[in-house]
Amino acid sequence: MLIKKIEIIYIKLPMKIVFQTSFGKIKYRPALIIKMIDSNGNIGYGEASLLDVPISENETSEVGLKILEEKVIPIIIGMNIKSVFQLHFLLKKYFKNFPVTLTGIESAYLNLFSINKGRSLVDLFHGEKDKIQIGKSIGIQKNKNKLFDSIEEGIRSGYKKIKIKIKPGYDIDIIKGVRKRFPSLSFAVDANEAYSKKDLLLFKKMDQLNLFMIEQPFKDNEFKLHAELQKMIKTPLCLDESVININTAQKAIKMKSCKIINIKPARVGGYVNAIKIHNLCQKHRMPCWVGGRLETGLAKIFNLSLASLSNFSFPSEITPAECFLVEDIISTKINFKNGVVKIPKLKNNQISLNDKKLNKYTISRKIFFA
Repeated sequence: MLIKKIEIIYIKLPMKIVFQTSFGKIKYRPALIIKMIDSNGNIGYGEASLLDVPISENETSEVGLKILEEKVIPIIIGMNIKSVFQLHFLLKKYFKNFPVTLTGIESAYLNLFSINKGRSLVDLFHGEKDKIQIGKSIGIQKNKNKLFDSIEEGIRSGYKKIKIKIKPGYDIDIIKGVRKRFPSLSFAVDANEAYSKKDLLLFKKMDQLNLFMIEQPFKDNEFKLHAELQKMIKTPLCLDESVININTAQKAIKMKSCKIINIKPARVGGYVNAIKIHNLCQKHRMPCWVGGRLETGLAKIFNLSLASLSNFSFPSEITPAECFLVEDIISTKINFKNGVVKIPKLKNNQISLNDKKLNKYTISRKIFFA
């Protein structure tokens, strides 16, 4: 496919909620929307789910814009790129150093490729499912009552997994409160790297509370410490921030640092890399699931297609955008019912954006021609 035109649309979407983790607060959803056009006039869309300030990574919207404009787009504009693997070869070092930004380029190319080949994203990914079970992630709340309300809403909506964020000072008492209020609920906790070796006994106490899993208690490079904790407790540990590529996934598996892996496409540098990690996990019988970054509905179409692969056996966190965004930017309908999302069937594999809403929240546009 000859890439004739690329447009970067920087948007900021208002959120219904303030989503708080141990990293910080997310009050609105910025994103870089990539619009890629080939020589036949076909349009592929992708999303780089960057934040404006460094929270869980140093890659920000400003950094992403600069890298795309000065480095990435000059390499690919006007080129006849025949496969996504060629795209990765051309941009290898940028996929490694700027994974979130390059996920936007890769997904736009994949959408364009699927249109040209007449094959759905599920087909391109070799997926097997058309319906995806979804879990709900609940941020740090002001008090227990607000947390209980959010959990009850999740139960009513039929979510197949409930996960609550924790941080030092907002952990064991909160978990005990949830267990007392919901004695039979299978729920998970996510620490987002907020703890250290001195907290091992704290997690041993959590182990007594019948949790579904404990996600990323320690820093991303602390595979040995995670392995030590996993030996001490029965509750499965899940790694998220630690898994940034196939090498770190291999390390986690080899060192027995966890029993579950959360694969976030943007964190690992796109869908090709996410599939490689999925296949590695499948080979080692390590269950995994697709994590979310509060993306717009655009990225959710890609994430749902990824979650169709067979070893994504736990409910993925691909929460409907209307749960946290005031307005979404896509016209394509994503149907959510009783904790299950049906992967939308795209007419001619084209993703439809709502131009009126897109324009409403656009901060800047940059267009590049071959």
